[in-house]
Amino acid sequence: MRARLTIGAFVAWMIGLTTAYYALGSAWARAAAWGAISLSGAVAMVAGVRLNRPGRARQWLILAAAALLLGVGDTASLFLRAHGAADPQPLPVDLCYLAMFVLITIGVLGLLSDAAFRLFYRVLFPYAERVAR
Repeated sequence: MRARLTIGAFVAWMIGLTTAYYALGSAWARAAAWGAISLSGAVAMVAGVRLNRPGRARQWLILAAAALLLGVGDTASLFLRAHGAADPQPLPVDLCYLAMFVLITIGVLGLLSDAAFRLFYRVLFPYAERVAR
């Protein structure tokens, strides 16, 4: 019962933030709403790890960090665009996105079981064993 209330409260919170994002006319307010949406998603992932205690919790936390980096990059870009920056995608924003992709790769590969990882490796690199010999 408690889980349903928690999920219901989160869904209501996200609906409210999404409604605020589309209802607000100011670019600054929309950027702030987007930042809150992104942060809420990352916090929900961490809360899910804490509540459910999965076997590979570290990988889920890495994915939460990737979601947070995506939100930081998007929010920074929206704030820069609202400020009227000539280049809304400066190097720090690009670095957030790059780090996000690295963390997603690490997290997803870490979630694969050993057998699935070996299959993935054989499909992706079919000739790797021949080259190594």
